Amino acid sequence: MSKNRSLTAVVVSALLPMALAASILAAPGAQASPPQTGSSAGSANGAPYRVKQFEPTSKDKKALVRAWRKWEGRDLDRYVSVVRRSCFCTPESMQPVRTRVEDGRVTSVTYAGSSDQLREPGNEVESLYRLLRKAYAKAHSVRVTYRAGVPVSIGIDWDEMIADEETYLTVKVRAVP
Repeated sequence: MSKNRSLTAVVVSALLPMALAASILAAPGAQASPPQTGSSAGSANGAPYRVKQFEPTSKDKKALVRAWRKWEGRDLDRYVSVVRRSCFCTPESMQPVRTRVEDGRVTSVTYAGSSDQLREPGNEVESLYRLLRKAYAKAHSVRVTYRAGVPVSIGIDWDEMIADEETYLTVKVRAVP
């Protein structure tokens, strides 16, 4: 990764939830902005939206594919994920983000404990798998722990030459009625 892209990674990861930061890193020149809140779902780039499915490939790590198969085997149509981020970044960036998925659609993205919709993509399990795929391809190191197919602990060091740009995610997923 070039020095400019490394600096972009640090700036972007400090301002946005990890799933969104990963998508911005793929687009050179993209500008980061802090999360925006509002009272209605469906705001620009926010919920509701259809979940983009993760499709394992032959290039994926075997552990990633095995875990994905376990997740798929659970066949959850409705679930809530809560992703807490730990990093050297703004306190707002470390607030737990709650994402509700129903029948293949993200219906709500909020900070945990709030009803204000965030105007940004959430952290559905599929997006975490896409993040891991990108991290395995581009990061210096990736550490992940899976439980029942859910990546419950993720540690990514994008560049070994940059201090304090690492990101750690703790993930909880529960089925909802």
